[in-house]
Amino acid sequence: KRKVFKRIAEYEPQALHIATEGPLGLAARAYAMRHGVPFTTAYHTRFPEYVRARTALPLSVSYRFMRWFHGPAEAVMVPTEVVRRDLVANGFDPSRVVMWSRGVDLSIFKPGPELEHDLTRPIFLYVGRVAVEKNIEAFLRLDLPGSKWVAGDGPALSKLRAEFPQVKFTGVLDQPTLVRGIVNTVLIG
Repeated sequence: KRKVFKRIAEYEPQALHIATEGPLGLAARAYAMRHGVPFTTAYHTRFPEYVRARTALPLSVSYRFMRWFHGPAEAVMVPTEVVRRDLVANGFDPSRVVMWSRGVDLSIFKPGPELEHDLTRPIFLYVGRVAVEKNIEAFLRLDLPGSKWVAGDGPALSKLRAEFPQVKFTGVLDQPTLVRGIVNTVLIG
């Protein structure tokens, strides 16, 4: 905490954005609260559901912590309307929960050569962290024509690989490979 306080003080910010509820985020929040520095936060992981899936801790306990952590923020930035509605339904101030727009860089994601593969089309795809709270198993259990791909890494990867050997698990892909593999092979090809 002292190191975070020192680094923030050296920077002399007029405002802060806190991207995590973890130890660094807690230290940054404490600094902002102590020094009257306005701050925004990001809520991009369904942390209460993540904790419940791993520990059986009731959602109400985790959401109480989330409300405490994010409550003083000028705005809580969320990636989707579904996440915004979830937070509001769990006691967050609706006037402070705002959409954090995201976009696709069209200079990177554009048609080009596709990856070699022998999978049946259509190809269904999940891209992201491979962890229990993402509920990837529900996607992989769907009875769909064609093939399924999972691009990403995380603590549930080895379990899912063993349970779903017919799925193509690519691991983490760098941007050019992700573009070739996803845009060209899955979406266009």
